[in-house]
Order: sequence, then structure tokens, then C-alpha cells
Amino acid sequence: MRKRIFSFVFILQLVLCQASFASFVAVLETFSPKDVLTLSERQFLTDELRAQAGAVLPAYMGYTIMTRENINVMLPPGKSLEECEGSCIAETGRNIAADYVAQGRVGKFGDKLTLTIELYETAGSKLVSSQTSMQTDATELWNYIKANSKDLFKRILETDQLAVKKQPKDIQLSFSSWDKSPFDTIYADSEPRPKKKPSKSANKKHEGFGTFTDNRNNRKYKVIDVNGKIWMAENLDYQTPESDCYEGNPANCMRNGRLYPWYDAVGLNLQCMTQRCATKMDPSKRGVCPVGWHLPSKEEFNSLVEELNRLHKNIRVDFNIQYSGFRFLGGNFMGMGKNARFWTRDESSEAEAFAFFFEDGAPRITTESKNNEYSVRCVLND
Repeated sequence: MRKRIFSFVFILQLVLCQASFASFVAVLETFSPKDVLTLSERQFLTDELRAQAGAVLPAYMGYTIMTRENINVMLPPGKSLEECEGSCIAETGRNIAADYVAQGRVGKFGDKLTLTIELYETAGSKLVSSQTSMQTDATELWNYIKANSKDLFKRILETDQLAVKKQPKDIQLSFSSWDKSPFDTIYADSEPRPKKKPSKSANKKHEGFGTFTDNRNNRKYKVIDVNGKIWMAENLDYQTPESDCYEGNPANCMRNGRLYPWYDAVGLNLQCMTQRCATKMDPSKRGVCPVGWHLPSKEEFNSLVEELNRLHKNIRVDFNIQYSGFRFLGGNFMGMGKNARFWTRDESSEAEAFAFFFEDGAPRITTESKNNEYSVRCVLND
């Protein structure tokens, strides 16, 4: 009987894992007037809310509970959370690149303390769930959160799974030949892009080049079909708490995409910088990529190079290589206009993972520190 129960729980977790999104969840600091709760009491209640969110939304299912440090770094200068409520909470969530945002607010009603917790989906400022309670003191508020807030965060699972069911079975791609990359004008020494000829392969699902729109932020990307394998032909530009624009300039993100440390690219947490975590990725291997796409393996990058060579294609031109540079160990930005480095989903050790380099005209796979920040290209699921 125990084996049957274990098997059922394992299967249920696997199904949930397969259906989940890689979502960022932020719990903002609990707000109360100064004469109601002390700063330490408010922070303690906030920490308990984050702990309950983490218990319901674990990392192996693709969820990241943003830390206090993540949130403070991402907040715009001068932003006051204390003055924010209702749809403004959702706006704050968008500002810090969270998919969901929750906040508790404490007040007084007679001689009692009141607690209201609201959870918003940031994309549409939609109130997903809320809870209210009336207690005698801060300790009782803490006990209420421990006993009841898991139900609040379970609504995220329900919302994400419903969204998965509504996803179209086939990712909508628009294919029509494009002859020139907009980045050719940036690098004057680039060889001219040749006209694309229709493929004669009977196994092709699409022909030539096309576009795809990531509905998370409505960013449109060029895509390329390499013998039935659909790759993004531009670097991913989806904001996460750990990603950066080259030298902090948003224009570089618009032009060349964002730079991600490995653990962020695969959709896991900071602990994975110093320990093996690849097996904890969600089964779709999606990482930071859009739904229906995945972070490529080193084998997929090698196959891409082999196939383009077989077709006598120029990988820099036909894969639209962008020399977007990189960030070294969270410090200096380097290599803009010279280096193109992309993360794979494969790790080589506790502290290193495999990356695809295209430098000096020669593609290669190498092992790199997980804390380096490189570009990401995504591959459409088969």
C-alpha cells in the first residue's frame, strides 16, 4: 500500500513538473503603520510568507522565490512600496521582473490587528487570490500565515497549469524569407548576406527564415530552420533578476539580447553556482526560454554546426551570430563586437558548465564558470 501511495505522489509531482512554468515569485515587504508593528516584526512576517511560497512552489518545478536582496536591487530608484497597493503592487512586480507578486498589509480595527494578503499576476495586473484575518498580536498573525498562506500560493500552480492547457499545440511561427539581418549595419566588416534559396529537403517543417513572438513580453525574434530544427536567430531578451544588459545599457539588450549566468539561464537558483543542478531542471529543459522552447544542449550546438557545414552555410551569417560580449564572474563586461558566447544546459562540474563559443571565426564548445554571463539562444521543442 505504501509503495502505491509513493508511486501516486511521484507521478503527481512529475505531471505538475511537466506542466509548470519557469516563474519568478516576489513577496514584497509586509506593510503596516509604524505604531502597529516594528520593522523586525514586519520582516519576520515577510520571511514566513516567502518560506510558505517556497514550500508550495519548489525550484524543481521551475519556480524561483525572489529574495529580499533580489527585490531591492531590481526596484527603480525612489520607489516606495509603502505607498503602493492594489494594481500598483502588480506594477511593482513587473518592475522587478516577477511573474507573480504578493504582499501582506497589517492595520488596526478596534483593539485587533488586521491582515490582508494579496497575490497578483503581474502581466495583466490580475488579482489571483487574497486572504484576510483579524488577530490579537503579531505572533497570532505569524501563526495565521503558517497555517493558511500555502493555500494562497497554490493558486499559482492552478493558474500556470490552466495557462499550459490553453497553449496552442503548435507554436505559431511566421515564415517568410528575410535577406538581411539588422545587425549587419552594426558591423561594417560583415560579409554581405546571400539571398536564401528554398530548401529541397522533404523533411523540412518550414522553409528558410521566419519570426516568432514571445508572448511574455511581446518581443519578436527571427528564427531559422536548419533541417527541421527551429532555432532563434537572435539572442534572447527576457528580463530575469540575475540577467544584465551589456554595461547596464538597455539599448544593448534591445540590440543584442541579455546576458545570463548559467544557473539563471537554466531556471534554477544561486546555489547551483557551486553544485550540480542540471538534473533539477524541469523535464522540458525550458530554463529561461519561452513555453514550447528549450535551452539547447552541447550536442544540439554541435549538430547545428555540422548541419550548416554540410549545407555549405556560413554559421556567422546564417545563424546571425551577434557579437554581444559577456560579463566575467559578475564583474567587468568584455568583448562587445568580438565575442559571441552562448550557454548550453549541460554542466561539467559543480562550478562549471558547457558553453558554445564563436570567436575568431571558429565555433567550439568549452567549459566555463557558471557565474559568467553569456547570451542565450533557444530551440523549438520537437
